[in-house]
Amino acid sequence: MDESNMSLQKITCNSCGANLIYNPGTLTTLCNFCGSTFEIAETESNIDIVVPDGILPFSVTKEDFKSSLLEFLSEGDYTPDDILTSTIFDKYNGVYLPMYLYTGDYSGNWSASSGYDRQESYVGKGLDGKPTRKYRTVTDWRPANGQVAGQYSILGFGGKDIKPEVAVFAQDGGFGKGDLKDFDIKYTLDFTLLEYSHSEEDVWDLIGKGQLDSLGGNDVQGRIPGDRYKDLTFDLGNKHDSVKTAYIPTWLAYYKYKDEEYHVSIDGRNASRRDGVRPEDEDRKKQASKMFYPGHIGCFGTIFLWGYVFTQVSSRYQDDWYGGMWGALIATLVLYGIGWLRKRSLLNKSKLKREEILNKLKSGQSIEPEAIADTVENNSTDDDE
Repeated sequence: MDESNMSLQKITCNSCGANLIYNPGTLTTLCNFCGSTFEIAETESNIDIVVPDGILPFSVTKEDFKSSLLEFLSEGDYTPDDILTSTIFDKYNGVYLPMYLYTGDYSGNWSASSGYDRQESYVGKGLDGKPTRKYRTVTDWRPANGQVAGQYSILGFGGKDIKPEVAVFAQDGGFGKGDLKDFDIKYTLDFTLLEYSHSEEDVWDLIGKGQLDSLGGNDVQGRIPGDRYKDLTFDLGNKHDSVKTAYIPTWLAYYKYKDEEYHVSIDGRNASRRDGVRPEDEDRKKQASKMFYPGHIGCFGTIFLWGYVFTQVSSRYQDDWYGGMWGALIATLVLYGIGWLRKRSLLNKSKLKREEILNKLKSGQSIEPEAIADTVENNSTDDDE
C-alpha cells in the first residue's frame, strides 16, 4: 500500500449500497449514484485502493461550480422562468472518477463504393404542363479502397456506482498525460473517489474498442474519394503504447424542481463544459406550437388549391389560376414567418427574465420569491468555511 493513501477510508451508502472512498477530513458526503446525502459516522478501516498512475486535481472551485450550475439552469428555450427561484439544491459533490488512459497506434484496411455526382439534363413537364428542360443529379459509383493509420488517446471508465451518462461525460473530456499529477491524498480532501472495479482488459473490450472504431471510422471517411460513399467496411488493428490509471475530477449536482429530481455534471477542470437535464415548461411549448397554426392552415389550403387546379381544372384554363396559386403559397410562407418571429419573441422574453434573475443572484441581490442563493449555501453537502 502506498504511504500517501494510508488514511483513505470507505463507506457504504445506506440507500443504494454503493461504495465511496473518502479522505477522513471530509465530514459529509454524497452518494454519486443515488444522490443520497449522509453524515460520515462509522466507517470501514483503512483500505488499500488501486494507487493510480496520476490524478487530475480539481481546478474549478466551489464558487465557479455554483456559478456554472446557475448558468446551465438559466439556459434552454423551454426552461421554466422560475427555475432559479424555485429550485432546491440540497445535494452536490465533487468526485474523482477512475479512468484508464489508453494510448497507442492503429492501422488497417478499408473498402467502399465512391460516388461521383454529375448533372444530367432531361425533358420534363413544367408547372404549366408544357415540356421544359430540367436537370437532375446522377451518381456514378466506383470501387475504392486504401489503408489507414494513426494514433489514439482514449479514456475508459473503470468503476461503477454512478449514472452511465455521467461516466460518458467524463470520458469525453480528455486530457494530456502531461496534465497528470502524482497521486497524493491532499488532492482528495472534501471530495469522494470511486474504486476501480473493472480490469483494463475488460474496460478496453467494453468501451475502448468502440471508441477506437469510431475514431478510425472518422479517419477512414476523410480518406474516401468522391462526393459520397456507401458499403463502407474497414478492419482496424491496434497496439497500446501505454495504459495509465488516473482519477478524473467531476462536479455533480442533484436538484429538485416541483418534486422532480434532476442532475447536472460539470467538468472539474473546465466550468464551461457541463451536461445535465433541465425541466421544461409544457405550457410554453404548447403556446409556441399554437403560433404556427395559421401557417398550418395556410399550408393545407395551398395544397388543396394546387391539387384541385391540376386534377379538376382543364389545362386550357389552368393559366387563369396561377396567380392565386402562387399567392396562396407566398401567403403561407409569410404566415410561417410570422409564427417563427412570434415564437422567437416568446422564447427571448423568457430567456431575458432568467438572465435578469441570474445576474441578480450573481451580484448578491435579493429576489422575490426567495432566491436560491441561501438554499445552495445552507443545503450543500459541505461548508465553504
